Amino acid sequence: MGSTLACFITAHGFGHAARASAVLAQLALLEPDLEIHLYTQVPYRFFEQSLAGGFEYHELDVDLGLIQTSALKVDLPQSLAALRSRLPFKAEWVTQLAEELKQINANFVLADIAPLGLLVARQAQIPSFLLENFTWDWIYQSYKEYDQAYVQLAVYLKGLFDLADWHIQGEPFCQEFSGALVTEPIARNSRKTRLETRIQLGLQPDQRLCLLTLGGWGGAHLGPPRGRLEKSWVFVSPGASQQVEQVGNWIKLPKESEFYHPDLMAAADLVVTKLGYSTIAEAWVSQTPMLYLARPDYVESAPLEAWVKKNIPSGRIAWKKIAQGNWANQLNEIVLVPKGPPRRGGASIAAQWIFEKLHERKKEIPDFGGR
Repeated sequence: MGSTLACFITAHGFGHAARASAVLAQLALLEPDLEIHLYTQVPYRFFEQSLAGGFEYHELDVDLGLIQTSALKVDLPQSLAALRSRLPFKAEWVTQLAEELKQINANFVLADIAPLGLLVARQAQIPSFLLENFTWDWIYQSYKEYDQAYVQLAVYLKGLFDLADWHIQGEPFCQEFSGALVTEPIARNSRKTRLETRIQLGLQPDQRLCLLTLGGWGGAHLGPPRGRLEKSWVFVSPGASQQVEQVGNWIKLPKESEFYHPDLMAAADLVVTKLGYSTIAEAWVSQTPMLYLARPDYVESAPLEAWVKKNIPSGRIAWKKIAQGNWANQLNEIVLVPKGPPRRGGASIAAQWIFEKLHERKKEIPDFGGR
């Protein structure tokens, strides 16, 4: 009889869901009978595309994070109002969810920065894993000059994050935790070869491919540069259209398309993007150079940028240049070298560690696997 996992994933962007999916896919390889229950508001379709095996989907608002007005802007007043209305978590709701985990015979909880999952696991008396590259208490502390209420929220949430029995950090992370397992960047594996995806997109052998992405915000606000390009470039934007369409050298894809995002990253010669965890992880694993948009009002941006500068061929690009289409010169100046083979990444290491910890627990508690 396999284990049952309850996974709580924040819907603050798709990066957390991508990271959790990468680990879940590797866990399923280690334990084919693993039963996965997802608690999240990330769309079902995302997991359907990311996870080859089956799973149970429970649409649930498990984490707010921050309210954003765009891919690069945070709305602090609205975020604070929403957080005040939902924190601390209501005891009745936590008890109800804990009972639900008992009913599905959950053996453990995996939380990708959704602290509710850790609280529910403690209430249900089952072990929990925290998967992260930052936690919300660290983020909220940075807004203390805006309003001291963010500090109070941070103190409460730190107490919840500390409930995790085990802690996994995927590089690049923002704050070190003693005793945490540290892995290389965690990303979903590509499924097609670079050549297969390029042929599927209709590229010629001499053409270069530039992926334009803002993560879960789609690519509607990123477009090709105006001006003369010294090389033959094709640009592809996931989420920029309602259907697949091509305008000149610009291919626009809908949010839900036949193209798997890690395949697009593996096929690309360059990615132009905001600094976000899953895009960085996919770029590192696939050895894809980056032009990135920094997010100066978001504290996570600085450590991410420092890591990218050291580990990925990259350069910073101003949002104004992107918005005006005035970045042809920067593209022409890029010197590209042949991409190396895909890297392994940290997903399999994280999954193996979870697998081993659970089996250690099963030996300690004979009826653990029969919850």
